Amino acid sequence: MVQTREPKKMLILYLLDILQHHTDNEHGLSTNELVEMLNKNYNMTIDRKAIKANINNLCDAGYDIEWDESTRRATGVLDPAQTESIVRTNFRLNREFEDCEIRYIIDLVVGADHISPNQKKDILTKLKNSSSDFFTSRVTYTEVLKGNSSENQEVLGNIDLIDEAIKNNKKIVFNYCTYDFNKKLHVICNGDKSPRAYIGTPVRTAIIDGTYYLICHMEGEPDLTNFHMNRIKNLDVTDESAEDIRRLKDFRNGFDLDSYINRHINTRSGESGIVTFKFQNALLGDVADTFGDSVSIYNVTETD
Repeated sequence: MVQTREPKKMLILYLLDILQHHTDNEHGLSTNELVEMLNKNYNMTIDRKAIKANINNLCDAGYDIEWDESTRRATGVLDPAQTESIVRTNFRLNREFEDCEIRYIIDLVVGADHISPNQKKDILTKLKNSSSDFFTSRVTYTEVLKGNSSENQEVLGNIDLIDEAIKNNKKIVFNYCTYDFNKKLHVICNGDKSPRAYIGTPVRTAIIDGTYYLICHMEGEPDLTNFHMNRIKNLDVTDESAEDIRRLKDFRNGFDLDSYINRHINTRSGESGIVTFKFQNALLGDVADTFGDSVSIYNVTETD
């Protein structure tokens, strides 16, 4: 029976909170430990049966909770059928992401140069809060370096707008920026000093060689254009229908990011072609990393 100054219906949420922050795949809590933590953290006094019932409810709701089972033998009981019972212990909540996967995402956020320091801090806080205390305690180097961050606060919001435009098959309009000698962003203007409006069909966003790009087809252009996401401001979705990029020569079969990157080294636009070049053996790894499976490499001698 639950005896508490907190509403009884909150028990299942408090129990879930404890499992989220104090257990993981390698660390579990016994029934007694759960009872003690509920009392200490939430001023709730409950019995062991309430733990079992609410964990069953969490499992029914789709939460991946595991536990160990052992057989307990009772003494002094005449009925043999009542001498044994199954006891659950070591309850632990399995997570969607492995710790190493969250660590990798954290490293990506810390090193991203296309979002602002405040946005990085918000994302890192959410990532840590989604993990157990065991993970958070050993992740100590998540400092945000201002030198590799963007001053543009609109990047994350623009991602949603671009996705909306692609989903609804609409064009977008935005201003594009350049840097001055003080590395401050300034909107590119027309000859009359008015902000230049860029109108085009968004194809997708992608991180290429560590830089976050919007890949877009601009009105009247024969090829796609890549825009730095951290230089885009005042983006909006228009009512104008998007263009079909399959009308372009290199995209008759639609857009494929792998082939697009292979044809546009360093994200430069223009006509693609086959290139033959020589390089020293010491550069073999760099060439393979840059071109991947799209390059054929042959060992030649000085006389070739």
